[in-house]
Amino acid sequence: ASGVPSRPMGYRDLITGLHKDGHEFRAESSIGQFIQGGKRFYTAVVRDVSKRLEAERKLKESEERLRAVVESAPAYFVILDSRATVLFINRSDSPAHTRDQLVGMEMLQFLEPEFQAPARDALSRVFERGDVVNLKVSARRSDNSIQWYAVRVGPIAWIGNSISAIWVATNVTEQQLLEEQFRQAQKMEAVGRLAGGVAHDFNNLLTAIMGHAELIAARPGSPSDAEHARQILESSRRAADL
Repeated sequence: ASGVPSRPMGYRDLITGLHKDGHEFRAESSIGQFIQGGKRFYTAVVRDVSKRLEAERKLKESEERLRAVVESAPAYFVILDSRATVLFINRSDSPAHTRDQLVGMEMLQFLEPEFQAPARDALSRVFERGDVVNLKVSARRSDNSIQWYAVRVGPIAWIGNSISAIWVATNVTEQQLLEEQFRQAQKMEAVGRLAGGVAHDFNNLLTAIMGHAELIAARPGSPSDAEHARQILESSRRAADL
């Protein structure tokens, strides 16, 4: 009894044990007591928990790696409930709100008005049918700049096995601008082709007019006919140059 630590009976502690083959192991020890025949006896139960501790260590490392990946990922990972309330967000680039401040806020309010209804419809499909939906939305930052996001939203099990939605958004603003520039270039190219075709047809008409005017000038019926032919030729040349 004198060797028993002065702790409450039934306590548990982690100790380092030594197997008979010489290697150390982590063990969980528990001390108990009972009285028999007026005498007090103590019991000690030692259980090897090395594998459990190793599994816990690996799980913790895995969780830390996953957290590091999620928090440093270029995409936004947002977990939402059915009312679009933020339950978790991996990061915030907004100077107006920290990541902790965004938790508990309704996320769709940050989208441009024309995209709020499609986003709400996508969430409804996730919670009602378990769909996975892709969409493109834009949001206005606190500096008033418009940012475009490619979004993929689908169902996941969250804490307590409740069904939530995972909203993965990638900033595609630069890509969107390039696409818009490409569309504008295509429009300008189409206008250029149209203008070129019109100019070609117009030039063909002028060539015919000038040809007939030259025939009149070569055989004028009167001085006034020659003057009219000269005026036609001059105007046609100016039109061809234009």
